[in-house]
Amino acid sequence: MLAGFFVIWASAALADKRVALVIGNTSYENSAALPNARNDARAMADALAELGFAVTLAEDLTLSAMNVALRDFARASYGVQDALVFFAGHGMEFGGENWLLPVDAQLQTDLDVSFETISLSAILQAVGGARGLKLVILDACRDNPFLNTMGRRDTTRSLGRGLARVEPADGTLVSFAARAGQVASDGDGQNSPFTTALLARMAQPGLELGLLFREVRDAVFESTGRRQEPFTYGSLPARAIYLNPPQEQPSIAIPAASGPSDACAMALSVWSAIADSNSRSALQGFVDSYGAQCPALGALSADRLKALASPTLAITEPQHCESLAFTWRMLGPQADIARFLEHLPQDCISLRNSIAHHACASLASPDAASPVELDGRDTTQALAICQLALDQTPDDAQSAAYLGRILSARGADEDAVRWYRVAAAGGHPIGLNNLGVAYAEGAGVEIDQTEAFRLYRLAAEAGLDVAMRNVGRAYLDGAGVAPDAQEAAVWLQRATERSDIDATATLGWMYLNGYGVAQDLDEAYRLTRVAADRGSSTGMTNLGYMYEQGEGVRQDHDEALNWYRRAAAQGDIDAIANLGWMYLVGRGTEIDLPEALRLISMAAADGNLSAMNNLGYMHENGLGVPQDEAQAFFWFKRAADSGHARAMVSAGFSYQKGRGVEQDLAAARDYYAKAAEVGNATAMYNLAVLYANGTGVEQDFAQAFDWYVRSAAAGDEDAMTMAAIYLEEGRSVERDAERAARYYIDAILAGDNWFLENARERDAAVIQAVQRVLRDLGENPGPADGTWGQRSEAALLRYANAQRTKQQ
Repeated sequence: MLAGFFVIWASAALADKRVALVIGNTSYENSAALPNARNDARAMADALAELGFAVTLAEDLTLSAMNVALRDFARASYGVQDALVFFAGHGMEFGGENWLLPVDAQLQTDLDVSFETISLSAILQAVGGARGLKLVILDACRDNPFLNTMGRRDTTRSLGRGLARVEPADGTLVSFAARAGQVASDGDGQNSPFTTALLARMAQPGLELGLLFREVRDAVFESTGRRQEPFTYGSLPARAIYLNPPQEQPSIAIPAASGPSDACAMALSVWSAIADSNSRSALQGFVDSYGAQCPALGALSADRLKALASPTLAITEPQHCESLAFTWRMLGPQADIARFLEHLPQDCISLRNSIAHHACASLASPDAASPVELDGRDTTQALAICQLALDQTPDDAQSAAYLGRILSARGADEDAVRWYRVAAAGGHPIGLNNLGVAYAEGAGVEIDQTEAFRLYRLAAEAGLDVAMRNVGRAYLDGAGVAPDAQEAAVWLQRATERSDIDATATLGWMYLNGYGVAQDLDEAYRLTRVAADRGSSTGMTNLGYMYEQGEGVRQDHDEALNWYRRAAAQGDIDAIANLGWMYLVGRGTEIDLPEALRLISMAAADGNLSAMNNLGYMHENGLGVPQDEAQAFFWFKRAADSGHARAMVSAGFSYQKGRGVEQDLAAARDYYAKAAEVGNATAMYNLAVLYANGTGVEQDFAQAFDWYVRSAAAGDEDAMTMAAIYLEEGRSVERDAERAARYYIDAILAGDNWFLENARERDAAVIQAVQRVLRDLGENPGPADGTWGQRSEAALLRYANAQRTKQQ
């Protein structure tokens, strides 16, 4: 692949003062393409050229080409006034550092990161030689495409989603499309949401750079439904900085700025002279003259005009607080919040309150659907700031919700609940939902599923997507409300429409099983694939199951193994258990008993019931461990007593045969009955055998036949054959050759060939019935004379093979 370089020259007057390198990596060779990255880069290059930058546009750069481009730009930008680098493409965080991905990155293991990607520090070095503005813009927080496939060798270094926060020095500003730890969207339109917002504001004359990025933050936050929050790191000098300097405007009653370069400096000088004035004409003249060049001061003047216009809005704070408010607005997200508040005069009460609440929201609301994921320093700062905000106004619902989230993340559950209650009382949806989670999990309060559901419902009705998912799960599990699969589907659909990926995965599972919705395998695959592709470990696990079992897709054990591995890499316990089973039986891979034991033991220790049952199976059969029936029974019973149906069957069989435990036929019957109640076909079959043989119960062929019929309906092929035999022989049931014939045929379709092996010994009436059924099904078994021969057998096999082909 050849990288594309294009130079877009600006006017000669500014070409030696402003330079930009714009990179758009779209066509990744070893991961998903990013169609909008190229679009973003081209649009950004054009916009910067219009603003007087000499722009180098580069597309689809390999590692070597990217290094060359940065080296050349570092040389070209040395000593210029302004230097800017814009990168659109894949980025990742590894070991607390940020790395940008060239199009030829492979990243088979984490050891490759330093050798196959470009560090952010190299980008910062490339702009470091400029005398004025040093700006790096990264629309590169899109999800790391290698997160689930890259082998881990160095487990001491973190590998996360999105990018990590940075602390650039020397007046350098770094703008991320999403705050540290978040993932940015590539977008459904021509450009990403971040680049779209930037392009809409860059050309606006007089929009100060700090304010520009704050407006971009608000626009993206709104357009993405509060899921993506751009963030800017670093600091700027005290002077105003613009991408597009303000246009000179005529003065009205007060002196105007002498030129665009010192517009805010002149405005600040004028403002100092009129800040304490009650002259409406002077204040209005200031707004008209300087509102566009210096929006922060213009807003202060406009606010003062409003206060003078209404006696009920009298200014209650000292005038010096207004100047400090201006300083705060100019600093924006680059401010050291705690230090600023520490030096803020005590009489600036309203300003202190406003800053504290704004900062609390900024520090503690990266993703309302998950715990606060901040490093220790940021968690400490967020805790202090949110506590300060609530010291000022203890009933503020938003800050209370955010403080609760911080406390939950720090393990202070009871304190978190206290603030969640404040937030819930104020109707804040995060407070309502998270208080519900506390009741559901018993975190800081006694478990109360009914109260949890009530709170989830209130938060869901307020529009919170994660609460909608929680309502759906509650209906699905019967937690705090009567089980209602159809109602569960309604709420999960609402959450899915708001892009909640876990709800999407669960809804896909419901379509797969026809639970609460009409079974739709195509829709099941679509939803599950969407959830998996967007990073849901549940979606990945469910997709692996679909490929393993051939449900909704063609059976593919290699693909199943791939998805289980990706989900397991995220710590999904179900995936780890399923992956262990694949290694145990050799599906999609060679049998590897040590790896199977490691994975299954890990999942069992974490409470996965299937893993417990499988660990019992390994001990029972001496697979990867010494054979130990007592240890096998221990795991079977532990899983069975927690509700695992197959483990109930295994525990029942251990009791029936006295394996690993003293024989107890009554206990065996009870475990089989419990599993049968939840639809386990094998348990129903075993109950039929107990009644047929009078083992632990009084012999009862009618009961045996009833359980064989139930087991057959649940899919057990042996039960189908036994039901046919009872109907053929009239054992406790009236003879019915036609019905017996259909059971025999169903058993063959399900994989039991007992009838084929014993057809010549069957009753002639049943053979005739089989021949008639085959003729009705479109096959030609020869005459329906009750004699079984090669022609009849060939017809039956043709029909069975045709049905199996259709199922595939």
